[in-house]
Amino acid sequence: MKGYGRLIATAREQAGMGPDDLAARLGKGRTIVYRLENEQQEPTAEQINVLTAVLPISAETLLRAMGVNLAPPAVSKLPAPLVNKLLALSPERLQALTVMLPDPER
Repeated sequence: MKGYGRLIATAREQAGMGPDDLAARLGKGRTIVYRLENEQQEPTAEQINVLTAVLPISAETLLRAMGVNLAPPAVSKLPAPLVNKLLALSPERLQALTVMLPDPER
């Protein structure tokens, strides 16, 4: 288990939202919340944008919980529109790109 399901469930509860509330925000049925929280489905880029807008979690934290290895200094310095484009990439492509990012400590 990668941990993103638990992260989403905990954040949803902290936000005082039920599964139906979060599903409505995602524009989907209740089963999407079940699938995400039980890690049967990874959130899409669009769903990540909604989750991080309505829940007390950041996109960086959610991506890390999904197993995407992002270097904190490199990501935090990227402009938001670029981060959104990166979120639209598959985890494999995103991982390949992070290898190409310059190490800010060099």
